[in-house]
Amino acid sequence: MLKNNMINTLIGTKKNMTSTYDARGRRTGATWLSIPSNFVTQIKSK
Repeated sequence: MLKNNMINTLIGTKKNMTSTYDARGRRTGATWLSIPSNFVTQIKSK
């Protein structure tokens, strides 16, 4: 069985706030983020 040790986090900068509507017409807040490219820098094995 493979073990997944990947980090599930991205670091970004908040750019703007807005609102959006779902299919039922309900408004919800939304944040625009700028997330730069992410690169694999190291792969480890046992």
